[in-house]
Amino acid sequence: MTGTVHIPVISIGSEGTLDDDGLQRLTDACMLHGFFYLKNEKPNGEGYHIDPSVVSRAWDVAKEIFEVPQDAKEKVNVAHNNSNRGYFNSLGYLELNKDPNGISIRDSKEGFFFGSDNFLAPGNLAPEGKEALIPDVEAYMRMCMAVCQDVMKAIATTGLMSQLQSEEREPETFVNKYLSDPVYMLKLLKYPPHDGNTDAHTDYGCITLLLPGDEGLQICVNNEWHDVPVIPNAFVINFGDLLQFWSNSVIKSTIHRVIYRSADPNKYRYSIPFFMHPNRGSQIRAGPENVIDSYDYVVSRFDKTYAHRKKAAEEAAAAMAAVTESAAMAAVTESAAMAAVTESAAMAAVTESAATGPSAVSVHV
Repeated sequence: MTGTVHIPVISIGSEGTLDDDGLQRLTDACMLHGFFYLKNEKPNGEGYHIDPSVVSRAWDVAKEIFEVPQDAKEKVNVAHNNSNRGYFNSLGYLELNKDPNGISIRDSKEGFFFGSDNFLAPGNLAPEGKEALIPDVEAYMRMCMAVCQDVMKAIATTGLMSQLQSEEREPETFVNKYLSDPVYMLKLLKYPPHDGNTDAHTDYGCITLLLPGDEGLQICVNNEWHDVPVIPNAFVINFGDLLQFWSNSVIKSTIHRVIYRSADPNKYRYSIPFFMHPNRGSQIRAGPENVIDSYDYVVSRFDKTYAHRKKAAEEAAAAMAAVTESAAMAAVTESAAMAAVTESAAMAAVTESAATGPSAVSVHV
């Protein structure tokens, strides 16, 4: 069953702040479904700091980068580098199905992965001849980062994240401590006209800013699927598992999926999701004894999502286990050798003592 659910529409002022009504809408969105629309403009036409030309160029890049032959895409496949940048498709994607009714749909998208230099390893990739597109994607990511920082600053003031210290709820203090140099990623995605799918999942980071091109996004509420309509000039923002953890489950990370069906056999679906996480090394606290390292958590989820990352993680774990076992065996061997040397020395001392007999004692009367 599909239908629509109420998803709040929020406009952020030109200074990156929310009025009381906007703050209440944001609070409701956090606690209800973890989804809301962010309008590019305020109702009175005053613009936010989203540059329409940067957004337009991102759409152009998303379509142009897929025009290269398949072999050119494969040369920059994410499986060939340690930074998880470049091309991927459903064959290397291990998204875990979270449909509450156990219904799985085959993932059928392809995409290109970009990210910040502080994630895994620096350097973004594009197919040969398309390298000039990279700066445009990076400009779009910087814009998205600024938007997400503003949203997170607003959330910090709502009181929904009870584990924050009182001074951390001050917007600038919050950003300086947790989001001054955030880890972020972006995907340029392309779905086929028929059976264009992404299986049911939750995002695993803090905040996702989605630029949707066509209908197809659905969220799961009360075990039923509901469409998320496209609103012109609006982003869709949702929250991930890390923020849900950070807020003690007050802020919701909602299961969602994509099912795209077009009557036009030539109409592909494009979308551009941007994901932002805290600074590397951030200790995310959900309680006095419940603390995780945000970066380690994000990487661990990555390793479970991509086939080549999972394989590399398993190989690294096996290598570490082998090194540990080898070191342990070496320690045992060394200990046995030392024991043998000690025993040999002791035997030699006993033998020498027996050969010389007791010492003579002179007594003078």
